[in-house]
Amino acid sequence: MEDVLIIIGVFAVIVAAIWLKRRLWQSIALGTVALAVFYRIPILTFLQVAGKASVKWTTINILLVIYLYTFLQKLMSRRQMLQRAERLLTGLLNNRRLSVAISPVIIGLLPTPGAVLMAGAMVETSCNEYMEKEDVSFVTSFYRHVPESALPTYSSVLLALGVTGVPAWQFLLGMFPFMFMLMLLPYLIYLRKLPKETGIAPSSERMKDLGKLLYYLWPVAATIIMILAFQMDVLLAAAITTVIFVLTGKFSWKEILSTLKDAVEPNMLLSTWLIMVFKDVFTATGAIGRLPVTLSALPIPMFLIFAIIFFFGSVISGQSSMIPLILPMAMAGAANPLPLLILMMSLGHSAMQLSPTHICLPICCDYFKVKLGSLIRRTLPVVGLLTIFSFAYYFLLNMTF
Repeated sequence: MEDVLIIIGVFAVIVAAIWLKRRLWQSIALGTVALAVFYRIPILTFLQVAGKASVKWTTINILLVIYLYTFLQKLMSRRQMLQRAERLLTGLLNNRRLSVAISPVIIGLLPTPGAVLMAGAMVETSCNEYMEKEDVSFVTSFYRHVPESALPTYSSVLLALGVTGVPAWQFLLGMFPFMFMLMLLPYLIYLRKLPKETGIAPSSERMKDLGKLLYYLWPVAATIIMILAFQMDVLLAAAITTVIFVLTGKFSWKEILSTLKDAVEPNMLLSTWLIMVFKDVFTATGAIGRLPVTLSALPIPMFLIFAIIFFFGSVISGQSSMIPLILPMAMAGAANPLPLLILMMSLGHSAMQLSPTHICLPICCDYFKVKLGSLIRRTLPVVGLLTIFSFAYYFLLNMTF
């Protein structure tokens, strides 16, 4: 049980630092140091792991993508494109609640952490008068991640399908009830605070307004098409879109240079870098690989052991790291892999909404100027209900198949 106690201790350090109102990057840095101390990692080994995590392409790629989308979002805001898109969507739907729920989902089709910045710019206009900014940050972050739970444009889903061999259409079809709950629960708990009335006239020329909506969101649409249709790397797609937008947007050199400077968000980038270091240091300890042996001594079913490891492992080091470590072992003893895969991926997605190592959460907190603890507190009741639903749905699927 030593690994379990150490993991609890490390997260106690992170939570305590957040509670003491330290910045997220400071909290993650303290957690990383605590991880090295508790596991007695030699200083030289720690520096080697941290150094490799800092210069590996995955880390650099994420930092570049975040910067590019921050730059693109700020350029689009200079032309009021996201704000106009939000007003058009509100007019087309003629329902403020639906507009707030759907706009982050649309932006969430972009498989990049920077998408939460664009979603935030669209949501805050409709919510700020009626909801606390902590609630607005939760709604933005949570709905932006709905597509990530099941769409094979995301690496975690592709990895899970590759590891298990489950066809994409079966997985996507099986995940629909979970995705429905992802949309419904925040609506019932938070969005009912919003008036349905939009305060603007409903669209009288729907096709024309739909065309305008697509025009204002064309950088998002173009990036999605490049990723889906041409299987282009996210960074390359973002770079191409940004260059085209700069060339066609009639920006002055003063605007471009000012936005290049404004797009540097030190706290956001530093937190992201430290999260990547934390995850690699934690992986280097080998703790996740030892947990199944540790927990197998408990008098509970094996599927539940794997589910617990997958959930808390996703909170600690991310869902993507749990998939290759846990899914092959879990699926080996499953008579039908689909129900268990849906359970694991549902739990992993839910857990990621609570994880301080989930890059999108600090980005969202930094955008709305809220504390990570406040965002997580608002997420907890939704995740609790989703967990209950996930297990109930798992038992139902097992009875069906």
